[in-house]
Amino acid sequence: MLALAVACSVSPSPKAPHAAGGAHARHVHHYTVGGSGADFPAIMDAVAKANSGDTITVAPGVYYGSIDFSGKALDIVSSGGAAVTTIYASPGHQVVYAGNGEGPGTVLDGFTLSGGGNATTPAIEEEFSSLTLKNDVITGTTGNLTVYARSSFMTLDHVTIDGTNTASDGMMLQARRGELILKDSDVTCGSIPIAYRQEHGSAMVDGSTIHCAGATAVSIFHSQGRVQRSVLDGLLDVEDESTDSEPTVVEGSVLLGGAYAYYTWVQLYNVVAEAAITLDYVSFTAENSVFTGGACGINATDYTAVSVSYSNFYGNTSNICGMADPVGTSGNIGVSPDFMGATDFHLASHSLLIDAGAPDAGFLDTDGTRDDIGAYGGPMSMDGGW
Repeated sequence: MLALAVACSVSPSPKAPHAAGGAHARHVHHYTVGGSGADFPAIMDAVAKANSGDTITVAPGVYYGSIDFSGKALDIVSSGGAAVTTIYASPGHQVVYAGNGEGPGTVLDGFTLSGGGNATTPAIEEEFSSLTLKNDVITGTTGNLTVYARSSFMTLDHVTIDGTNTASDGMMLQARRGELILKDSDVTCGSIPIAYRQEHGSAMVDGSTIHCAGATAVSIFHSQGRVQRSVLDGLLDVEDESTDSEPTVVEGSVLLGGAYAYYTWVQLYNVVAEAAITLDYVSFTAENSVFTGGACGINATDYTAVSVSYSNFYGNTSNICGMADPVGTSGNIGVSPDFMGATDFHLASHSLLIDAGAPDAGFLDTDGTRDDIGAYGGPMSMDGGW
């Protein structure tokens, strides 16, 4: 009994604390490529040595060949930026490939990406992985697809894609399933028919400009999407499978090429549309928006449900085709918007659109005043918002 009592009265020895990340946590390495005293002369030499979580810093220069992340979530960053650091791949090969389950933290930051691609091979390809391109310039690739993501999560953040990349029947960006986010980026179509197409997934365009006049800037097909704080110089095309699906939302944006929507649900808030919004079998809501310069500001079929409030119609041949003119009802007006310029959609100080939007507290301008009608009003203003 004594032995039992002693054993029960002794406190167990305290356990040694675990290292951060668990008992098997490893040291994160930082490798260097190029330049005097670097660990490796070539980027792929460093990739072969590195493990997920490591950082590879690349010195200025031109690096020939493809970058394959090889299943590793690596942060590959240039020390000098895209202007002085180029990755150049041969035609028929990817410039960048992530297709072996690379997870979050897979980043290529600060490079010019050139060469690569052909009729069957995208210049930049991702499959079943996560990849972020950041502060990159994509130029001079070939083939039918510049960037292709399949069943993946891809983010393009402060990326410039010029018009020299893709054949005339191709696309700049194509995503199938998964999600592709275009953030604070600039895309020029050149001669291609579609800049960004999302199929069966989720689309996000935020703070970006797409130059695609006479063609399709964004195509959202059987997907949900959001366009905010962006300028689309080209058509917005939205097609889905039901008017009861999740809506595609466009907010704080300019649609220079108008929009076409079929069998879907679309919501516009604080949008300037300089060409017709054509609706076919659509549930459509617009608030605090400007419709100007179209043969029809809104062109609706008999099978479309339209709700428009606190919006402005000006300079259209007809404000709305297929339905009763909304001006004079639900806060809708028909006055000159008095923009600051032909391409500057800020409102002049005397504009009647100032404080003319919905009085709802959810639509207040970022300074707390009543919503201004147009792309620079509301909580998701093109000036920033949120």
